[in-house]
Amino acid sequence: PTPTQLATYKFFAVAAILFLFQVMAGILTIIDFMGVFEYMGIGINKLLPVTITRAWHSQLSVLWIAVCWFAATIWVLPLICRPEPSGQLKWVNALFWMLVFVAIGGSLGIPLGIKGVLGEGAGWRWFGLQGWEFLTIGRLYHIILFAAFVVWLIITLRGLWPALKLKQTWSLPNWMIYSIAGMIFMFTASFVARPDTNFVIADFWRWCTVHMWVEAFFEVFTTIIVAYFMYLMGFVTHRMAARAVYLAAILFLGSGLIGIAHNFYW
Repeated sequence: PTPTQLATYKFFAVAAILFLFQVMAGILTIIDFMGVFEYMGIGINKLLPVTITRAWHSQLSVLWIAVCWFAATIWVLPLICRPEPSGQLKWVNALFWMLVFVAIGGSLGIPLGIKGVLGEGAGWRWFGLQGWEFLTIGRLYHIILFAAFVVWLIITLRGLWPALKLKQTWSLPNWMIYSIAGMIFMFTASFVARPDTNFVIADFWRWCTVHMWVEAFFEVFTTIIVAYFMYLMGFVTHRMAARAVYLAAILFLGSGLIGIAHNFYW
C-alpha cells in the first residue's frame, strides 16, 4: 500500500466508531420512545432525552458515511494514477483531523446546546446545534465539514490529474469529480437557514439539502465508487461501469428533483 492508502485505515476506524455510536443512539431513542426506561425506573432519559439521542442518530449517519467515502476515494486514487502527487499525504492527514474535530465537537455540542449549557446567545448556535435535521451540528462544525468536502475535492483532483488531462469527459475519473463538485454545490443550500430566516424559506432549502445532497449526489457517488471497484477487480468492463453510472445519475438526480417538489406546497 502507498502512504496515502495506509493513512485511510484510521478513517475507516473512525467511521466504525461513529457507526457504533449511531446504532447505540438509535437503540436508546427507540427504548426511550417506548418508555422502557421509565417502566424499569431508570432515569436515563433525564440525562439523555430522546431529543439528544435522535439528533446523534441522524447526524452521525451522515458523518460516518462521508468518512467512508473520503477514505475509499483516497484509497483508490493510487490505483488509477501513479505516482502520487507530492504533499498528498499532508492533505489526507489534514482532512482526517478536520473530520475528527467535526465528529467530536458536533457530538458534544448537541447535548450542551439542548440542555442550555451554552446559553441563548450566539454560542448556542455556533458551538451547540442549529436544530435542523441532518444539519444539527453547530455552525462552526457545519462550516468545517463543508471545508472538509472542499479538501476532499482538492485531494481527488490532485490524485486524478493525469487522467483528467486526457479530456475524456464522461470517463469514470471525471464522474468522480462531477459528483464531488455536485455534493459541494448542493451542500451550500444548507447555509441558508439562520435564526432570523423565515421558516418556510429555511425549511425548503433544508429539504433541498436532504433530497439533493443526502439522497441524490450521495447515491450517485456511491454508484461511481462501487462501479470503479467492480471495474478494477475485473468484474465489469469500463463501458458497463460507465453505463451504470449514467443510469444512476438519471434516476437519483431525477428522483431528487421530484423529492424537492413535494415541498412546493409551502
